[in-house]
This record gives sequence, structure tokens and C-alpha cells, in this order.
Amino acid sequence: MELSSLRAVFLVVFALLFCVQTVSARRASHIPRDADSRHGRPKKPDEFHYSDEETYFTYVTRPDINPIRWSIKTFDEEALSPGYWFVAPYAALEQSEYNSWNGPHIYGQDGELIWSGSPMFNNLNIYDFRLAEVGGKMVPTLIFTEHADGLILNDDYKIEHTVDMFGMELPDWLMEQIGHRHTTNMHDFNVIDDGKRAVMLTKVYENATRAESKAVGFDGECTAKWQGFKEVDVATSEILFEWNAHGHIDLEESTYSKGSLEEMCNGNAGPGGWDILHLNSIDKFPDGDYLLSSRHTNTLYKISHKDGSIVWRLEADHGDFKYLNDDAKFRRQHHARVVSQNETHSLITVFNNARGDGRSEHPLSEASTGLLLSLRTDTNPMTADVAAKFDRPGGKYTAARGSVQMLDNGNAFVGWAKHSLQSEHAPDGRTLMQAQFKREGANTYRAYKYEWVGRPQQPPDVHSATIESKKDKVNTVVHVSWNGATEVHTWNLYKTNPNAS
Repeated sequence: MELSSLRAVFLVVFALLFCVQTVSARRASHIPRDADSRHGRPKKPDEFHYSDEETYFTYVTRPDINPIRWSIKTFDEEALSPGYWFVAPYAALEQSEYNSWNGPHIYGQDGELIWSGSPMFNNLNIYDFRLAEVGGKMVPTLIFTEHADGLILNDDYKIEHTVDMFGMELPDWLMEQIGHRHTTNMHDFNVIDDGKRAVMLTKVYENATRAESKAVGFDGECTAKWQGFKEVDVATSEILFEWNAHGHIDLEESTYSKGSLEEMCNGNAGPGGWDILHLNSIDKFPDGDYLLSSRHTNTLYKISHKDGSIVWRLEADHGDFKYLNDDAKFRRQHHARVVSQNETHSLITVFNNARGDGRSEHPLSEASTGLLLSLRTDTNPMTADVAAKFDRPGGKYTAARGSVQMLDNGNAFVGWAKHSLQSEHAPDGRTLMQAQFKREGANTYRAYKYEWVGRPQQPPDVHSATIESKKDKVNTVVHVSWNGATEVHTWNLYKTNPNAS
């Protein structure tokens, strides 16, 4: 996105041609300075390792951003879907570093920067950065946990809508454990119905009844994170539907263990008690029901939009489906999404982590995978089969997080989370491209790919400096960038005098 030129005397003409797909404005696409501020506490970026040109981009026009470079391997360029990469890197979920590469970013397929949102959010963590259809066009959405907000931006990267994502208000004893009064689930902000509604996950801390607790062998009232979800009106934040797992999912469905039962139920194995579900995605079927992913029960649930009952469970050992292929099974999964539905079948995607990050976790398969599943729901028993499987480049496991996105041309784009590894696959599963950040430890919760047109309203950033003067000639270096612009093909720079003539 940043360009430089050496020229003289009356007219400096700076023209650099780019193809439409890779546009000239991409390398300094950064957050507009006049964009709506969602700043919490100001954070100064760490400044000790951004001189590494092999790892970070640096810009004369924007020294406040240092996006990370990519290592890219392309195996079939012609088969790739058009579009840009949407990622939001972070170093740790419990943030202690405030790097100038944190937050939402858009990159071209060649790894060049289109837009950096780090300054807009003071280098704070951002999650689930992607596009959603709002008012007939695709616009960016994201989760800003610092303010417990789901945000909808427009095509000039300004905030168009703010949706309150606050969870339940905590009692004093639990606030002391967690450190704040309200809770926000950072896993999903899913804008639906052309931007009129959004579904999101919630955190619910409640004691189980003595009878529920006794069923798992605990004498007392077990403290648990039940969690749930809600559907809200985007314009008003009015809750249109709300669901709590308590009363629908039993303690014994959980397969997660962190310490003894007594430690978990007494709240000594983590703030809030036993993390029985760890809900991590919510979507909606065309028939109005909800698709809910629970990592700690290894289960996808279909939840009725009429009465909140569980319509079915998709789980490898105790669910309601017969598996026609073992590759359709998953464990410790993330990011379940509805692709399509008719009277007999549903197509869904799910990221199969295959194992969790605990020491006692037993792998389901040899590596993590992205899955496109075909569910037949008009038979008894219902059946689950693999429509497509997308393997992790190099094998191995993504123990936490991850995403699967089906693209318009039938390809799949998979985010493997750790070190922001991502890959694009053909419908038959072939790996077409893989890319990974050059900085280890820069993870992204999910990764997406979309076609996108960015139209920032602020002017480009320009930096010029005279580097040599001999007699009547002046040599000038000019750097130009325009954060987020995707339609720039050439730059023309004109010399003027102090009178602007």
C-alpha cells in the first residue's frame, strides 16, 4: 500500500499499475483516523521487535501499525476463489501485550495488507472479524470484548451499529473471582436476516439442583457454567429469543474434567465453577431452529425456536444419528454453520479439533479436520455422512479454536487458529493454498475469505522528504498509502508551491 518515488522540478508524476485483484492501496490499509472510536483504556503498543522486515510490514506514512507478514504456499492458483483474507491476530486471550499488529486486518491473497484496524481499537483483542449481509450488502462485523459489544461497520470502516453483548450480572462472590461484574461470550456474533437480527452466546452461572448434582456424584449444589444464547434486534438490542442450557442439558453430558468433581463443583477449578459446556458457536436453520455447538460435550444441538427443546443431538457416541462414515465424527469441535436445508437433508460445516488442550484428552483421529456434513433427518435413525473433508496442512492438531467457511465457488477456507495457519481447499479436499504468519504466537480465532470493496472517506496518507539539493534541482522521496482502499490503480503526485499554485 505504500509507495515511494524519486523525481524533480515542476511535476512529479507517480504512476504504479496494479491488477484489480491486488490493488495499489493495499499495503497501508489501516484504520481511518476519524473512524468512530471504541477505545477503552489507551494502550501503548510494544515497541521492541518491529524492526524485523522479514516478519513485519513497516510504513513511513503509518508508523503506528506493524502488521505481520505471511509465508504462503500456493499449489493451484487458478482454482483459488477471489477475495481477501479477514483475520484478527492476538497473542493471548487474556491480553497482556498490546501489539500494533493486534486486532482486525484484511490482507490480499498475496499477503499484502489492505486494512489494519489496530489503531481504531487501541491494539486490543478483536474476535470473529468477518462480513455479514446488512441492508443487501456485505459489511464487516466483529466482537469488541473490551466494551462487550458486537459491532457492525460500513464500507469506510466506521461503526454503523453497536449491539450490546453483556451477559448476566454476577453476584459479588463470583465477581471477585472473575474481576468484573458483567460477562461477555467472545465466541460468536452472528448477524442474520439481512442485518435485522443477531444471535450470540451468553454465559450463565448457576448452581445445579441437589438432584442434578447427585446424578454425577456430588453432594450439594454444583456450581456450573451453563451458558446459553440469545437472538436480538440489531436496531434496539431487544431480546427476541433467549435460551439457557440449564434444564435442557444435564451435568452428566459433560466430558470435561479439570480437577476432581469436588473442585469443579465448588468453583476451585476455575472462575465460575465447572465449565460443563463451553459453547462456541450459534447459527440458525432456515426453518427457524438453532444450531448450537458445545465443545465440552462434543455435541451439536438443534434447538427448537418454538419452545427451546432439543430437537436432536449430533455426537459420536450417544447422539441421535447413525454415522455412515467415521470421518464424519468430531471431538472438541468449533464453528458449526448451516449451509443449506430441505425437507430431508441438512448440510452443515464444523471444525473438528479432534482433541482438546487438556492433558487427559484422547484424540479422536490423527489430526484436526474441516468437515462438510450431510445430515439426513427424515429417516429412523437419522444419518450423518461426510460430504467433504479438509485436512490440516502438515497434519497435527489444532487443540483450540478454528473455523470452516464454504466459498461461493465450492471451495472451503479453513482457519487453523494457531500461528494463524489457514488454507483453501477444492471441493474434493485438495489443498490449493496454505498461509501462516511469520511470527509465532500470533493466533487468530477464526479466519475468513470474502470479496470486498473498501471505500475509506479519509484522504490518503502522504509523507514526502527532500533528500538531496543541487543547484536548481530537488530530489524528493514520496510515500503514499490509503488504509482500506481497494479500488486504487494508479497514483499521480503533483508538485505545488507555498501558494498552492
